[in-house]
Amino acid sequence: MEQDLRKSLGERLDIVDIEYDIQKMSIELEYHKSKTAIFEETIKERQSWLDEQLGVVQHPIPKGEFYK
Repeated sequence: MEQDLRKSLGERLDIVDIEYDIQKMSIELEYHKSKTAIFEETIKERQSWLDEQLGVVQHPIPKGEFYK
């Protein structure tokens, strides 16, 4: 019986550890997603600035029209 209690305690601790790891990884994932969004926005801003400096004219192409 005592061995069963130890086993169940160990299993419960394993479950708690896994739940903690999942929560930690979820938080890290959200952090990196937010950093990616900031990075993408910065790239767009710098590309716009560069295009402006080089005098590149922007011609928006509707979706699906590029290969026609």
